[in-house]
Amino acid sequence: MNRNLQHGEGVSFTWKLPVDLSFKYLIRLHFCELDYDVKEDGQKEFSILINNHMVEPRGDLIKWGREIGVAIHKDYLTTLKGDRIKGKRDLLVALYPSYDEQSTEFIDSILKGIEVFKLSDPNDNLAGGNLVLSHPHASTKHRGNPVLSHPRVSKKRILRMPTTSINDIIILVIHIVVIIVHQLREWKERSWSKNPSLIDEDLCRRFSFAEILLATKNFDKRLEIGRGGFGMVYKGIINVINDKVEMTVAIKSLDSKSKQGEKEFISEIETLSKLRHKHLVSLIGYCNDGREMILVYEFMERGTLADHLYKNKRNRSGDVTPLTWKERLNICLGAARGLEYLHNNTVQEVIHRDVKGENILVDMNWVAKIADFGICKVGGATSRTHITTDVKGTCGYLDPAYSSTRMLTRKSDVYAFGVVLWETLCGRPVIDERIDKQRSLVFWAQYCCENGMVDRIIDSSLKGQIPTNSLESYIKLANKCLHKETNIRPTMAIVTAHLESLLVDGLNFLK
Repeated sequence: MNRNLQHGEGVSFTWKLPVDLSFKYLIRLHFCELDYDVKEDGQKEFSILINNHMVEPRGDLIKWGREIGVAIHKDYLTTLKGDRIKGKRDLLVALYPSYDEQSTEFIDSILKGIEVFKLSDPNDNLAGGNLVLSHPHASTKHRGNPVLSHPRVSKKRILRMPTTSINDIIILVIHIVVIIVHQLREWKERSWSKNPSLIDEDLCRRFSFAEILLATKNFDKRLEIGRGGFGMVYKGIINVINDKVEMTVAIKSLDSKSKQGEKEFISEIETLSKLRHKHLVSLIGYCNDGREMILVYEFMERGTLADHLYKNKRNRSGDVTPLTWKERLNICLGAARGLEYLHNNTVQEVIHRDVKGENILVDMNWVAKIADFGICKVGGATSRTHITTDVKGTCGYLDPAYSSTRMLTRKSDVYAFGVVLWETLCGRPVIDERIDKQRSLVFWAQYCCENGMVDRIIDSSLKGQIPTNSLESYIKLANKCLHKETNIRPTMAIVTAHLESLLVDGLNFLK
């Protein structure tokens, strides 16, 4: 699972193991570190997820086994809830190597074997519920008619019997039941908010409103950490595994005045519950009690990219240390990798539709992650060309081609990312009253570049940090992302490769 040097992206593995619903399972993972270059704990760490729930955030074989070459196994218990009659579902086991080069020397992870133990239910039953209804009609060619063979039944009585047999009635009843169940399921899906359990809890944890109140101390204003288009965001501590493991989380509560609603709420849950990536903010769970619509995410300690570029500078009078050029490139690179994964992953192709500095979050280790999937579009085969949809997004980041034609493509995200590149270089918001009458950062930056005034647009804190060649290459990349012809814009894979080379150039320049 070493880093893919060609694309600069790490590799992770997910095993899908089909098992019966309504049983508990013991997952036993076998490890053995055989790399003699790994001599002490902390050199190689990895994460383990089971059914998209983090069960081991910092696995370390040397720490567990105390030395090289020790066989180790770790046990994890999980329950696949659901109606047993629905049959099998995939049990997901995923390993992610650590990509944080500052804390781990070896970007890799190891797995020698998986065992899955199915645990019997309280009735000592291990049988799955895959019920198969065979046709109940029995052939009478080789058997005597049981009615005619009975000595007390005359032929006249037989002729007066109805032509519909008991078996036909049973089949008719079964068909009616199937139709009723199907209609009830459709009705439940239409009234999702009245039955929040329809979202599979193995993919995404459902919290009660009481748990949310406890985590936020009854939505204490002192725990408020921001406000978005969906509503207020709070910092909280919540129990995630059987009241034994606590986790610091960000809790986003829908504001009654928000333009977003149940549609965006469901979209975010359905999208993020199926996607896991180092550069996507993880959805821990949700709450949907009555009218309450609340999302629970992993907590991102360092806030948004926008906070570090201009928001905190303006609000706290220089209280925040400006980002270096290396830090800015690292954040842009992480966001680009997240978008590349969304556009090209095998689970479901996603167009984010709201890429901006405020939706790029940074964790304690300065790892950038894409957030806010409320208005994203999940594509199918048609997304290779475009999806025709209503225009949604944030002013200043909207792709002009999408705005005028309503044809959404992955290149619309590329356009918005190009705007983020200008934000990052200039340290200014995309709509800035200090610029000129147009107030557009993009128009102003492009005008200055075309007229030989590049020095005017660069954030003053970056002076002396950017080599001339790298600056020219960066500006060229930003402008190409913003090209009016969508087919000329690069893919996010190409953008990622460019940013990687720029980061290397910048490090060499600083050395």
